[in-house]
Formats: sequence, C-alpha cells, structure tokens
Amino acid sequence: VAGFLSMFVFYQVMQRLQKAEDQIAAMKDLLPKEYVQKGDYKEDMREIKELLRQIFDKLDGKADK
Repeated sequence: VAGFLSMFVFYQVMQRLQKAEDQIAAMKDLLPKEYVQKGDYKEDMREIKELLRQIFDKLDGKADK
C-alpha cells in the first residue's frame, strides 16, 4: 500500500512538473512578440530623442529669423 501511495504521489508530481514546463515553453514563444528587451527600448528611445532634438533645433532656427 505504501509503495502504491508513493508511486501515485510521484506520478502526480511528475505530471505537474510537465505541465509547468509546457507553460514555460509557451511563455518563451510569447515573449518576443509581446515584450520589448531593455536594450532595444533604450536604442529606440535614443533615436526618438535625437529626432526630436533635430526638430527643435529647426524650430529654434525658424523662430530666430
């Protein structure tokens, strides 16, 4: 009886581990689609700030004339 009970508990634990591994694998597929890496975000923000800086410089040049 103890052997059967221990095998049943072991089987249940293994099933839950497999389910968790499947969920992690599914999350890895979604990460690149729904989230942005920190480095990519910083690079994009730097480009946007540079473009805004150029626009403001042009506006300042127009206002001075």
